Order: sequence, then structure tokens, then C-alpha cells
Amino acid sequence: MAQTTKLTHKDVKEMVKHDAFREKTLETVAYVSGHRSQILKYVAAGVGVLLLAGGFWLYRDSQHTIRSNALNDAYKVYNSTVVKEGPPPPFANYWYRTDAEKNTAVNKAFTGLTEKYGNADEAMIGHFYLGLIAADNGNTVEAEKQFKTVSDNASKDYASLAKLSLAQLYKGSGKLDEGRKLLQSLIDSPTTFVTKEQATIELARLLQQDKPEEARKLLEPLRTSVRTGISQAAIGALGEMMQK
Repeated sequence: MAQTTKLTHKDVKEMVKHDAFREKTLETVAYVSGHRSQILKYVAAGVGVLLLAGGFWLYRDSQHTIRSNALNDAYKVYNSTVVKEGPPPPFANYWYRTDAEKNTAVNKAFTGLTEKYGNADEAMIGHFYLGLIAADNGNTVEAEKQFKTVSDNASKDYASLAKLSLAQLYKGSGKLDEGRKLLQSLIDSPTTFVTKEQATIELARLLQQDKPEEARKLLEPLRTSVRTGISQAAIGALGEMMQK
């Protein structure tokens, strides 16, 4: 995590695109396998029950695969190429002639996920990307709306990413109290995607605007962390404070 401790929007995009999606898929496979083994323990309950249960798990697996494929398709659009002149690159899945065409397609792809799959992880990732896109375009109102949807409805890991992004959004707009509350909640309840140390460093960065001494107190213990990435990030944050 040496390069993602600060967790910029670019870092978060990469985290969700690679680690979060793949890890979640593996977790789901393990979860389903575990429950199937439990089902087999109750063979005596009747063949009919087993058939119903098996049908449910098959349905669950197939729906997860469908959602995963839809999310992958949205990623392909997001990572597509704009070719203003000439032929498209070889093997390009998606390509567009203008940035405007690509932006329209990207928004349509992720909006389609959110409209079709409710509160499923894939839909929450769709909302998260729509928030990142809105933030990148300076539309903080829309970004806040999308991030709040994820923080309020997604599973804990994905919700933590949205809370972190919301805190950064609030920091930029001067809503320091709101950002402080979100970061403190992440410190109190860290997740796979946002560790206690990451949230602490972000809180220190926020506090340095009006409470620099409190920010230093948060960073000092992390400065000597045995985890190189954490110590480097803490030292970097302290350095930023000294320059102000």
C-alpha cells in the first residue's frame, strides 16, 4: 500500500478495478461452496429440499456471473480509446471518435448497472464510478449523491471507499466537520479497503487546516510504523504541514 496510502481518486479507481472486484468474486465463490457443504450435511431432510437448495445456489451463481460480466463490460467502456482520426487500434473492444461520445457511453454503462442490479456489489461499484466521474468533472453535487448512495447501501468494504471519497470531497469544499465524522468512523471501524492507518492519515490531512497540533499528534505514532508504506505516508503528511 506504499503508493496508495493517500488514496487519491486515481488510486481508488485502481483499487476497485483490480483488487476489490477480484477479491469479492473469490469471496463469493468460497461463500457459496461453504454453504453447499452445509446443505449436504442435511441429506436426511429430504431429496426435495436438496433439489430446491441446489437450484437456489445455481441461480445465485448464474446471477453473480451475469452481474460480473456486466461490470466487466462497463470497465471496457471506461478504459476505451478515443480515436479522432484513422482506424481504431487492433482488437479494440470499444472506441469512440470524440471524448464526448466516450463520456456518454461510460455514463450509460455504469448507470445501466445501477438501474438493473439494485444494491448488488456490482451496482454499488457503478454508483462509485459515477461519483468519481462527477468529481473529476467538478460536479460535486452529483459526486456527493453517488458516494452517499454507496456509503448508505453497499457492503462494509465498498461503503468505506465511498466514505473516504466523501471525506475528501468535504475537505475540498470546506465541510470539515462532516469530513471529520466520516474519517473517525473509518478509524473506529476499518475495513479491507480502508485501514485504520489510512483513515488516520487522511484525518490528519484534514485537521491540518485548522487544528495542526492535533494533526501532528495523529501522525507522530505512525511516523515510526514498521510498515514502510504507512511510515512514509505519515512522514509525507508531516512534511506537507511544515511547508504551510
